[in-house]
Amino acid sequence: MHSSGWWVTVAAACALLVPGCTSRTEGPDAGAPQSSTVAAPELIGLPERGTCWSVAAEDLTADHWFDDSPRVSCTQPHTTQTAGTITVPEPTVAAAKRLGDECWDRARTFIGVDLDHWIPWTPMIFLPSKQQVADGAKWVRCDVGIPARIAEDEHVTVSRSVESVALDSPADLWACTLRSPLKWTRQTWHECDVEHAFEATGTLARLEGLSRYPSRAQRDRQGTHLCRRELTADQRSRGLTALAAWDPPSGLADGTLVGICWAHMRDGRPLPPRP
Repeated sequence: MHSSGWWVTVAAACALLVPGCTSRTEGPDAGAPQSSTVAAPELIGLPERGTCWSVAAEDLTADHWFDDSPRVSCTQPHTTQTAGTITVPEPTVAAAKRLGDECWDRARTFIGVDLDHWIPWTPMIFLPSKQQVADGAKWVRCDVGIPARIAEDEHVTVSRSVESVALDSPADLWACTLRSPLKWTRQTWHECDVEHAFEATGTLARLEGLSRYPSRAQRDRQGTHLCRRELTADQRSRGLTALAAWDPPSGLADGTLVGICWAHMRDGRPLPPRP
């Protein structure tokens, strides 16, 4: 089940800001690495943390829950990787939905996203296959993937582990767009190998102590102020400025709002391809 938010930054903002601020797990062994060869029926097929999967494009949708995709080596092409697993009393869609925040934080931590490190990413939740459920499996799989486009279910196929990849992101997973990332479009995230208009700085802006969602003028002003601080002196000398693509009103949590920082030329000229 594809489980993404607007910018996939702060579905539970506290997880980025407060150590240990996560949802309750279910089961005494929740999240612990488990062997897929254990005898207990409820643990049948339980994947280890870091397992890679070749989930077909048609199954990376909001209505796909019971997954029977093949496991593959992480050096082979794959679309998702398991960030953790959680045992549940019953493997139902309702149980999986209740673990949305917990899986979101497992995925975020696995890929390495925090206020100082960001690349496009998507948390996903899957239940065991229907055959595994029939055999007694009772767990939920928390996966992470790299989205190919804004506002789409399409994902990038990679041939490497994405564990901690946000801490030192390879160029092909970096975020660059041809048009403004403020617009909800189907444009591709990863256009860094050609001239592009906007390029992620790899950092997030944060506003705290908010009693309500800020106005467009406030968001623009604060986003430019906060994100420009992430630019190097050389970037500023070359005419670059920055903006923040803030989470929508639903992303305002406990008075905190987070947005993705994007660099662009002040005069609208394109940025050169990234090496």
